[in-house]
Amino acid sequence: MDLELNGKLCLVSGASRGIGRAIAIELAREGGRVAAVARGRGDLDALIGALPGAGHTAIVADAATAEGAGAAIDGCVAVLGGIDVVVTVVGKSFARTASAMDDADLASSLDMNLWSAARVAQRAVPHLIARGGGSITMLSSIWGREAGGAPGYNTAKAAVIALAKALARHYARHAIRVNS
Repeated sequence: MDLELNGKLCLVSGASRGIGRAIAIELAREGGRVAAVARGRGDLDALIGALPGAGHTAIVADAATAEGAGAAIDGCVAVLGGIDVVVTVVGKSFARTASAMDDADLASSLDMNLWSAARVAQRAVPHLIARGGGSITMLSSIWGREAGGAPGYNTAKAAVIALAKALARHYARHAIRVNS
């Protein structure tokens, strides 16, 4: 399948394992140059070694923090020369029940799931605009629309869906497509 990604500059946050790893591999298979972002060097290096094609880079950064999101975007632009595609994958569930959820759990859920996506997307936008547009995909979950997951996770993933809709409306005029 040709997704017209040949030569596109792609950033994937949360790329070292699971869905993020699979997305990074598929972007590379489609001809994209991938900046893979995660907190751990070992898994990132293994991923970069597994990516088809050349010109990929590993960026060790915690996208759940403002500094890490900035480092991810800055590293991608420095090595790849820009950004065309952003995929935010970072996510984690914490307290499994409403009675176990406290302020710290909810804050952790929001930092890991919502703020990581928001920070990476917002820092990428000027670079996407500079290249004439692009795309942002923010991974969410069925639990962002339906009841059943951990309460903090449900809340954060619902917020990711709402954020993607708001960003899509706002940045469409800059040819930036935002999906969740």
